[in-house]
Amino acid sequence: TLSNGGKTASFYLAGTGQFSVEFAPSSIWRDLNLAQNFDALMLFANPPFSLPANSELVEPNSNLRTLGPNKAYHFASGVTYDWGQDTVFHVLDNTEIYFEQNSYIRARIVQTSAKVNNVIIAGYGVLDNHYPPTEYDVPGKTDDASRQAIHILGKNIQVFGVTIVNTNVDCGEFGYALNVNANWAPLADYQTGE
Repeated sequence: TLSNGGKTASFYLAGTGQFSVEFAPSSIWRDLNLAQNFDALMLFANPPFSLPANSELVEPNSNLRTLGPNKAYHFASGVTYDWGQDTVFHVLDNTEIYFEQNSYIRARIVQTSAKVNNVIIAGYGVLDNHYPPTEYDVPGKTDDASRQAIHILGKNIQVFGVTIVNTNVDCGEFGYALNVNANWAPLADYQTGE
């Protein structure tokens, strides 16, 4: 329903999901030029998410850059993690990385020089690929050629709920948000799985 002179909209959502509220009259759909540019509100009604109790807090001023193996980490809510330069977290096997709701991290997450297995990156925070690279495209170290916020090659990689943005104004046409097993990455040997 609309109220307040059309300035307030109220509606019921029966469940979680992604929704678009489009502020456009029905006549807009008859004109292709108008239909390609109008105001809309994207709503993300996410299911509840709880961090595991055993995860280690990544402190905002931490020098920690290697995550894992066999560990769980989380970034805190209401904190801006900003090291003032391109910051790359290297992820190893059996690692879980969680973002508390409203956490904001200016960094990237990449694998090491080896393939990784069993990685979870989840939560309702923001991962921002904000700074230009300090080194250019050192495989397994910075992987900057396409400015990926998350770049992982391996098996059983899960990414859920994280908002991935690139606010680097000098990024140009590059700036991939997420690459898991990218087509230019070396493929596993089909006989050994390595």
